[in-house]
Amino acid sequence: MKVEGYGSLSPLSLAYEPDMPQCVPMPKRIRGLLAGEVIVDSQQAVLVREVGKVPVYYFPQDDIRMDLLKRSGEQFTCPRKGAGELWNLSTTEQMVPRAAWSLTQPTSAVGVLRGWLAFEWGALHTWFEEEEQVYVHPRDPYTRIDILASARDIRIAIAGEELAASRRPFMLLETGLLPRYYLPRLDVWADRLIPSETVTHCPYKGQAHYYHVEVRGRVYEDIVWYYPCPQLEVARIANLLCFYQESVDEFWVDGVNKH
Repeated sequence: MKVEGYGSLSPLSLAYEPDMPQCVPMPKRIRGLLAGEVIVDSQQAVLVREVGKVPVYYFPQDDIRMDLLKRSGEQFTCPRKGAGELWNLSTTEQMVPRAAWSLTQPTSAVGVLRGWLAFEWGALHTWFEEEEQVYVHPRDPYTRIDILASARDIRIAIAGEELAASRRPFMLLETGLLPRYYLPRLDVWADRLIPSETVTHCPYKGQAHYYHVEVRGRVYEDIVWYYPCPQLEVARIANLLCFYQESVDEFWVDGVNKH
């Protein structure tokens, strides 16, 4: 892939300073749709990674329905990326204010993206990487997930009441996040679980559903989750239950309380 200023690059070949944005050319075809109408369709996207922020795709204007975008007249300044302006998106169906932005005076770290546009993820209804729908934000190629069958002794309790005990968890390790332990349902006390209506999405694992937990008349909301139909790459955790160790009183792993 060629990006002006960089030459030919593999997607992960760019060194960068941790406190500065990193531009990563992507070989994927990226599409964003609003009410079924394609707004952007690109095979030249560049992913911008920043510490403490979710990754963002930038697109050349040739790959965007620029006839549907108009400058809002609003400008901004970002200390890491430079000065830019906001764009409104209008279709026959609806108008989305501040749907996109571009860099008019980018810093040297992102200088190759002058004039390129990035979209607020929620401004478009649907996003695809190749033929797979993507939720929440773009997938970061530097994020890795490992799922390991484990024999760790896991015991979970609230207010002295045991909620789960297992010696056959699956340990999920995701870049930059706490280890999570997914437990077979037979190792969790089902009479403590109350189905929740909460649904969330993860770009790497899929759609999560939740349970509340009731202990001694008190309900602890949404502290257990599971993936009924996870992404293929993490299929081993399908329908296993995971507790937020931050939300329980005791989360014992081999005799050590990880709460």
